[in-house]
Amino acid sequence: MDEETAGTVGLDWRRLASAPFWSREALLDGLAESLAFPDYFGRNWDAAWDCLTELEWETGRARVVVVPVAAVDVAAMVAFLELMQDAAEHWASRGHALATLLLWEGEAPSWALELPALPREAVG
Repeated sequence: MDEETAGTVGLDWRRLASAPFWSREALLDGLAESLAFPDYFGRNWDAAWDCLTELEWETGRARVVVVPVAAVDVAAMVAFLELMQDAAEHWASRGHALATLLLWEGEAPSWALELPALPREAVG
């Protein structure tokens, strides 16, 4: 789905710029740029949490953060995804939806198999 189509279905599509390698710094910088964090952003996980929980929301729009796949520091990606999961839970408790998507073409990269499984919700 392109950004124009996403906007018509109530999605606020934010894509991290492609990086040759997702280090802690690259993930934090990409997140800050894609979500327009303020200039005082401290480039660490705690500062990212503060900025993520202070985002402005348009009524009825879900925010989707897309991370294009590249080589990765697995520990940094795990920390990033944990941060995004915590932020999603924070916003869900306030009636807003925040999702993070890892985007790749073809087979999943080998490092993706090292990521923790998402929690499963009981159905029904």
